[in-house]
Amino acid sequence: IWKNGQFDGFIGIRINVFTFLTGMLGDGDGRGFLLHAKANGHQVFSEIGDMDLAGPSKTFVMNLDADNDGWEFTVYPTREVLALFQSPLPYIVAISGLLIALLFYVTMSSRIKAKTNAKLLRKAIRRRQEVESKLEHMAKHDALTHLPNRSYLNIYLENKIKECELKGRKIAVLFLNIDEFKSVNEIYDHGLADEVLKIIPQRINDALKGSAMIAHLGGDEFVICLSENLIEQKLFIYAEDVLKSIRTPIIIGHETIRITASMGVSYYPQHGQTASELVTRAEQAVNQAKSLGKDVYTIFDESLESTSVQKAAMLQAFNKGLDEQQFEMFFQPRHDIKTGAMVGAEALLRWNQGGNYLSPDAFLDLAEESGMIVSICNSAFDMAFAQYHHLFSGNPPIMLAINVSAKQLAHPDFLNDLFAMMDTHEFPSEMLEVELTEQTLIQNYESSLATLNALHSAGVKIALDDFGTGYSSLSYLKNFPVDVLKIDKSFIKDIHKNKGELELAKAIIAMGKSLKMEVVAEGVENQKQLSILEKEGCQQAQGFYLNKPLPFSQFDQLFNKKGRHSDGYN
Repeated sequence: IWKNGQFDGFIGIRINVFTFLTGMLGDGDGRGFLLHAKANGHQVFSEIGDMDLAGPSKTFVMNLDADNDGWEFTVYPTREVLALFQSPLPYIVAISGLLIALLFYVTMSSRIKAKTNAKLLRKAIRRRQEVESKLEHMAKHDALTHLPNRSYLNIYLENKIKECELKGRKIAVLFLNIDEFKSVNEIYDHGLADEVLKIIPQRINDALKGSAMIAHLGGDEFVICLSENLIEQKLFIYAEDVLKSIRTPIIIGHETIRITASMGVSYYPQHGQTASELVTRAEQAVNQAKSLGKDVYTIFDESLESTSVQKAAMLQAFNKGLDEQQFEMFFQPRHDIKTGAMVGAEALLRWNQGGNYLSPDAFLDLAEESGMIVSICNSAFDMAFAQYHHLFSGNPPIMLAINVSAKQLAHPDFLNDLFAMMDTHEFPSEMLEVELTEQTLIQNYESSLATLNALHSAGVKIALDDFGTGYSSLSYLKNFPVDVLKIDKSFIKDIHKNKGELELAKAIIAMGKSLKMEVVAEGVENQKQLSILEKEGCQQAQGFYLNKPLPFSQFDQLFNKKGRHSDGYN
């Protein structure tokens, strides 16, 4: 002890470690662990008693005095704590808690995921329902006008038929076809034509005051269904109102479009018991309306059906005729009037019906209307080229004249098909003459001009057939590459006894010669006509007086017998 800056002696303190530490730490059972202490390898304090020292422990060293080795303290859990550590209950509680937490997490996640999936599923179902609804609408409605189409019309009519059957009512089906709608497409662009088709149902609806179902079958065809308790005597009012509404000029932008329509009418139950029958018979009636001059309506009658049946049978016969090569060419010789020599022949289509040959008058109109004229004539042309190739073998070639219709001339493959057949049969183009009527030339002026120029460039001659019976415009002779002018037989028939007919024939001959065209007289029936034609300078002639049309076998014999340079007429 230091006192007033001077050493004043020592104070000695002796500590009982066990008592000191016991007092400091308190009861071991209360605190949950027991302490064992060593100093310099000697035990200085212990609370473990007979406890197994191999149990769990924690050891640490502390310097409590100047002893550098320090005191080594070892801490052991009490029996109670040790038992708690060794019991599975904490683990069970911990694992259970973990499982409960995991299950709670999974449950919540599943619930959230289920809600999300349910929401997505609802969206997918709604989207699918929208798509199915659109597809169903598209399947039953026209894309352009959004009106019901043929499929919807059939369902609608069948349901109405059942309803009318129960209530004893009638249905009127009006089949409406726009007259000459093709010209609208040709004169205006297709967009404008489509707008016209959209306006038509609006006009119909206004005329019928919304009391009808209107369907668009495509193109220029509409069907109107009047399903009210109809009185036949009132139908003409409805029909006239509809035709009048369509007749009213349509104004789109700066364009004013005038169109008309034809209608055919059928009734349930008089004209049909099914939707198909009613629509078919209304369509047959509209065809009759068109033949009456258009812009009118007609009501179906049985005679129309018989005509349609005949047409259907004829179309089937056309197909059979093509398969069996029943369509043939007869050849009518054409002679030089001065020398009498055979200079060519006109190929005339005939249909071999079991040895009975039908002329085109019996089937040409329907063949044109159905579009089968192209296939029929191509088949006959191909056969004629093959036969003429045989005819040329060892003989000087003579001109072959073939007649081409407006539909053939307008067909996009006409030139390709014709040139392909000529190549196949090695037919010289300079020996081919294509005959067309004035009506054929003007139906599609620009297209006809381009096609004829292509033929002329290839060496094919162009003949204007039946001249004088059509438009007879000099502009056609001037603008088209015409090489041959054929005077129609109606101008030849009375030239030997009618001065007016003679003057017309003389004028045509003079005009042809002035334009440096070959002039051919058709329908020559006697020597007087032939003599007058020779006197007036007509170069060539054909007709029954000279030769009637012959099947190729007879024509071949005639050619080989008389040859090209014959001195007389047959």
